[in-house]
Amino acid sequence: MNLPYYLVVTDEVTYADSKHFRIRINPKYRDNEPLIVHEYEHIKQQYFFMATMLLTGVIAYFMGYTLAAIYFAIFSVTTKDLLYTFVRPLRYYFEVKAYAAQLKQLEYEHGSAVVHDNAMTFAEALTTGYNLNVTKGKAFKDIVTAYLDL
Repeated sequence: MNLPYYLVVTDEVTYADSKHFRIRINPKYRDNEPLIVHEYEHIKQQYFFMATMLLTGVIAYFMGYTLAAIYFAIFSVTTKDLLYTFVRPLRYYFEVKAYAAQLKQLEYEHGSAVVHDNAMTFAEALTTGYNLNVTKGKAFKDIVTAYLDL
């Protein structure tokens, strides 16, 4: 099942990013399906946290906790973004999953020969670009493991 999202092509990003249900991508990469798949993985994560929070809100409501239900509903849209920003291990997990999905798409388009080199490139990105305090070896291992689990 494909979850709905909207794609914005803009010069405001260097490569691509996603927030809530929107993917922004630089015009140079508008046809880069692996990059879009990476950002779409973040969209799926957003939907998961939104659904979890809304379901928790519904349960709270039926248990008589109306105010809590309202808070769960309000924070359902922002929970993933808050966790991504402030909880480093979750940010790492989110990115590993997104890079694994991107790697799978690269394999689909170009064959298995591209997997190792791209996994190394993604591991390097995780060690330098996300403030995660992780080694390149661990990032590589985790990306490949997540890729093999897909």
